[in-house]
Amino acid sequence: MADSSTQVIVQRTAESSDVKFSQSIQITTIRLNGSNYVNWSRSVLMYLRARRMAKYINDDPPVPVTEDWVAEDNLVMTWLVNSMESRFSDQILSCNTAKAMWTTLASILSQESNLSSIYELYMKFFNMKRGGRSVTDYFTEMRGVLQEINTFHPFTMNVEDIRKKENQIQVARFLDGLGHEYDAIRTQLLVNEDVTTLEQAFNRVL
Repeated sequence: MADSSTQVIVQRTAESSDVKFSQSIQITTIRLNGSNYVNWSRSVLMYLRARRMAKYINDDPPVPVTEDWVAEDNLVMTWLVNSMESRFSDQILSCNTAKAMWTTLASILSQESNLSSIYELYMKFFNMKRGGRSVTDYFTEMRGVLQEINTFHPFTMNVEDIRKKENQIQVARFLDGLGHEYDAIRTQLLVNEDVTTLEQAFNRVL
């Protein structure tokens, strides 16, 4: 007959296994909505690393593919789909692996190619006010936004990268100052990767 300490270990092991393989658990409190891709992806990655399952979004399938691998890969796919708005999950449901889902989302929402997210970050930074908050809370929020900006616009000595970042800031600022009557075209331009310079934005607005 197992002693009480052994029973506790077995119970905890079973509970840990149930959590790991549950499809309904909430793996992050951040629900992907497009503008929060960076924080969402970091949060998801932290969870998967904690469960030692990050390999399903980073590595190619094993050869040969086993039933256990397929089962766990589909579990990660379910977690990803359940952690985002349907407009994004609809775009990745045709993917066959968790890695394919992860890569597809990165290509769609990565800040390096998503002017819309860059726009929102800079506008949030420049329009930030302390309001009724403490100076500490105000400072903490500002630091957080600056860290996000630095993730996508890190310091570099590459001339082409510097020019690209300058163009993105110029386009974002131009679009922000257009006024509400240009909301529709602003939204179109923010998701259009072909608009990369201030002059191109100007010509599209005319």
